[in-house]
Amino acid sequence: MTSNKEPTKFKAVFLSGSVFSSMASSVAEKLQDIDHLELYMVAQKITLNRIKEVGFNALLSRLRQLKNSKNKTIAEANHSPQIPQVSPTKPIIKKFTVKKIGDGKSKQILDAINPDVCINTGGCGILLPDFIGHTGLGVLNIHSGLPYVRGYNVMEWQAYYGMELNLSVHLIDGGIDTGPILKTIDLPRLEKPTIQDIRSGSIKHQIDLLADGIKLLAQNKNHEFQPQSAHVGKQHFAMHNNLSSLLDSHLIAKGYNAKISDYPNPKKCHKDTFIQHWGEDNKIL
Repeated sequence: MTSNKEPTKFKAVFLSGSVFSSMASSVAEKLQDIDHLELYMVAQKITLNRIKEVGFNALLSRLRQLKNSKNKTIAEANHSPQIPQVSPTKPIIKKFTVKKIGDGKSKQILDAINPDVCINTGGCGILLPDFIGHTGLGVLNIHSGLPYVRGYNVMEWQAYYGMELNLSVHLIDGGIDTGPILKTIDLPRLEKPTIQDIRSGSIKHQIDLLADGIKLLAQNKNHEFQPQSAHVGKQHFAMHNNLSSLLDSHLIAKGYNAKISDYPNPKKCHKDTFIQHWGEDNKIL
């Protein structure tokens, strides 16, 4: 005897610094084939303080993107064939706004939703363990370079060490990019890489990987995560502009053979590595 019981709804919540998050909407479009999925968004309100944080130009850029996307859709509709094309319905995202992700109201909203998992789509700041306790399985995050390269400018640091670039979707924990990994992919090589091209070229793969992570958990909430070893990996900080410019020139000249330094010995700090390659008096220090 077959059962007509519908599968339990899987609730995923996008956490974002703005209701205009292009990452959230792009990931949602990849999830149209999951019938039992409910999507939500908890986003920070656009206030004067928030504009100061992200910059007015960043806000204008996002508004232009939305306008261009709308104009593209209208143009495609005007040039469509006479026979109407059946297109999937875009998933509905139920949106809530708060002053700050991690505040009391955001916790109350999550408690009311009772999510299975949350997804960091950017601009949320540091998410503390107290807040993560309200996010179901946890908060999925995209990071490149795990488990070896943590922190900031990780794509630049991977190229600096001559490492193959990767992307991982992992859970945020109390450390710096130390949470367990759900899935990792290698980033395809570009024909003529620059730092900007590597970054922009990875966005599509970030969207795909986040969607894949949600699908894996929607299919099986007990899907295995791979823990990261506490003894592997180093935290990295923002790459100095001088060093970033040097790396870019190496990438342009040598492509992916632009390695400048070996991955640092765990017993040595980054300053030792810089002195070894650039000298004690170099302005990079």
